[in-house]
Amino acid sequence: MVELRSILTTRKWRFTPAPEQAQEICTTLGCTPLLARVIASRAEKPLKPEALLEADLAALNPPWTLAGMEEAVDRLATALERNEKV
Repeated sequence: MVELRSILTTRKWRFTPAPEQAQEICTTLGCTPLLARVIASRAEKPLKPEALLEADLAALNPPWTLAGMEEAVDRLATALERNEKV
């Protein structure tokens, strides 16, 4: 298995251009430019970055809707049964 450190240091990371709202988010929320870019690309339109940071847990989608979740849970259960490191 490839170590995470190896992936992070050997791969070339490409970022899309920062959305124009990123600077405004950075200033408004006092967050880092990277976080502002993530928020700008994920926030609902019209932009409501505060809502993204203060999300109600009840409003989140159930984890079972994530792609591959059932397989991941099965794999974790198998690892636990076999006393494997996770």
